Amino acid sequence: MARPRRVTEAIAAASGAILMLLGGYVGLGEALTLVRGQWNVYGFFLGLMMTSALADQAGVFEVLTHQVARWARESALRLDSGRLCSGDAAAPVSLAFPVCLYLHCRYGVISSASQ
Repeated sequence: MARPRRVTEAIAAASGAILMLLGGYVGLGEALTLVRGQWNVYGFFLGLMMTSALADQAGVFEVLTHQVARWARESALRLDSGRLCSGDAAAPVSLAFPVCLYLHCRYGVISSASQ
């Protein structure tokens, strides 16, 4: 799936919702009922995104990236083993992948899977 430049996830999601309403695939009452029934999920993700944005602005991810690079001492095996043994099922996707990508771009650390 390709995403056009300058189209954020919010714009894409809102556009899809409007198209579904205009196309008659979902009625307005049904859509409002679904949104009302899932308010706790939307609140959770809103809080998660706000926390992530604040941490990014504060430089938390950059500090963590430098710390991980220091701990791994440019060893792809140590980097991958720490990522996989984190105990969090979402960690490889949510934190470790961007960290690994940043380390690869900045320091040239190569994943052990490609060696």
